[in-house]
Amino acid sequence: MSPFSGALAPAVGEIAANAATGTFTQMWLLVLPRAVAFAVAAFTLGMVFIALALAAGFVTGSLSGVVNTSVLGFLDNVLRALTLRDLTAIPVKLLLMGLLVALTCCATGLDPRISGGVTALLPRAFTRGVAAILAVTLGVSVTL
Repeated sequence: MSPFSGALAPAVGEIAANAATGTFTQMWLLVLPRAVAFAVAAFTLGMVFIALALAAGFVTGSLSGVVNTSVLGFLDNVLRALTLRDLTAIPVKLLLMGLLVALTCCATGLDPRISGGVTALLPRAFTRGVAAILAVTLGVSVTL
């Protein structure tokens, strides 16, 4: 009995059968669009979080009396404090993290050797995704 039920069961069975027999050699056609979409989503979500953090910092600083400038003055001060390294590292990290998390999770989910269904796949995919995030963060920080 398959651990996947409903509409997903035929697709999962077909992918597993083709991967096991070696007939589905172009797995990248299945994974790449999802990985690119996940990378774009991670970048967008990261930029939203940065904007919210800047807004919260301005409001908190204004209420506590630390920030005595306008919003544009505050953003100008923040941008002056950033270096070119900071401005390149943030987008690169966000895009690579999204891409690698998607690739590792797809590779884990499509691995025909892993048995046990969702209960075995979910912890393994989560652990590999977190390891990918740590690897990207460390790699980009050391490189840039």
